Amino acid sequence: MKKIILRTLCAIHIFLSIGLFFIGRQYAFIPTSTSVWLPSLLLAIFLFILLLFKPVKSPKALMVIYPLCMLMIGAIVYYDLPEFTYVEAVQKIEQEIGETVRLEIGDELKGHHRAYFIYTEQGQYTLDMNTGEYAKRFLQ
Repeated sequence: MKKIILRTLCAIHIFLSIGLFFIGRQYAFIPTSTSVWLPSLLLAIFLFILLLFKPVKSPKALMVIYPLCMLMIGAIVYYDLPEFTYVEAVQKIEQEIGETVRLEIGDELKGHHRAYFIYTEQGQYTLDMNTGEYAKRFLQ
């Protein structure tokens, strides 16, 4: 019975890791806590295969610690996510300023530590991804 519960927890862990990947894609160009999706996925697959093929005695502590760790990681990710995605930031600049955003900017930086860089024909805007406040910087 414990093995079935642990396998189920591993399966949930796998789906949550894949979910982290898709959530992280919405918040492009910035480092967030969603970037842990790959190690988390590999760990979940390893544990699932281990529980599937090898008889493992699972202590009661593992039955408590494993779900608590998943809940804790989920809470950290939820509270660490910015208020605005890159697409929402672009829409905000276009609606409030009326300038068209250039999306084909090549190698120019699009985001860095809690700020998005949005390029228009008239300049560059730096938008705080938590508050939505922005400032214009003229390009030379």
